[in-house]
Amino acid sequence: MIRRPSFRPPATWLVLLAAGLAWTPDAIGELAPAPAASAAAPSPPLVLKAPAAKPESFGDQGDLPWLPPLPGSTPAGTASVDEGLDVTTADDAEPRIVGAARASRHYVAPPGLGADAIVRAYATALRNAGWVVNSQQSRAPGGARTVAHYAAAGRDVWVRVTAGDDRYELAATDAGLGIARAFAGGCSLVANGIAFGLDDATLLPESEPTLTSLQRLLKSQDSLRIEVVAYTDARDAHGDAQAGRTLSAQRAEAVKTWLHQHRIDRDRITTRGLGDSAPLRPSETEEDRARNRRVEIRKVDCRAN
Repeated sequence: MIRRPSFRPPATWLVLLAAGLAWTPDAIGELAPAPAASAAAPSPPLVLKAPAAKPESFGDQGDLPWLPPLPGSTPAGTASVDEGLDVTTADDAEPRIVGAARASRHYVAPPGLGADAIVRAYATALRNAGWVVNSQQSRAPGGARTVAHYAAAGRDVWVRVTAGDDRYELAATDAGLGIARAFAGGCSLVANGIAFGLDDATLLPESEPTLTSLQRLLKSQDSLRIEVVAYTDARDAHGDAQAGRTLSAQRAEAVKTWLHQHRIDRDRITTRGLGDSAPLRPSETEEDRARNRRVEIRKVDCRAN
């Protein structure tokens, strides 16, 4: 009698099965025969961690603490950039940038694993770990993408997974920790998480985590005094420079009012609106304009080293 050898599926396939993904040729190749009843116990599914109450520390190398790679992936580079993370989704009216700095890790995907399958696996695992998945797009610019946010236990962490043909990027920013770190090592920071409606000075709900982080910093340092400086882009306020300065002044005041309503003395906060006087980038793309349209928090009487 001839025994047919049993089939043992690769660990990556088991991760996808545990995430509830379908067997599709473009995701994992041709359908393989079912494993025999005597096959070994399956490997554990992709399991991600929620941010801990105490912020994690990690360097420029190695995996991100909240986003390990899929089994079978090959490292393909790292990056740390002193700019916020683009977490724009299809539901956003304009680009959305969060955090003061971002870290990313690049990987070559396991053979035969499609971009949509990668982002679906991470989206499922992020939800299971308590993250709020803001978007899961199969046709986002640059490839398939999922964006998730964790805003519990005093944390404000964003992650983004972007997958292309055979590679994927895992990126993250600790928006809450970014405020404390920036002030510990310098005199100012760009509070990318503070957002307003288009040509409007009304704070959007997604500003809450960043404002809360700033409020906690001010509560923990009674002697700290700040200046809130708001900028617009040259195309805001229908291109009217004077109207842009007025709008930026109103936005700075809106931040001051929020902090005062949350038990920060008004005398510790000054404001200025500088319109489009100091753009960070040429006003050529939507992302350029989003980065120009910003709120800076500056320490009063601070001298940078």
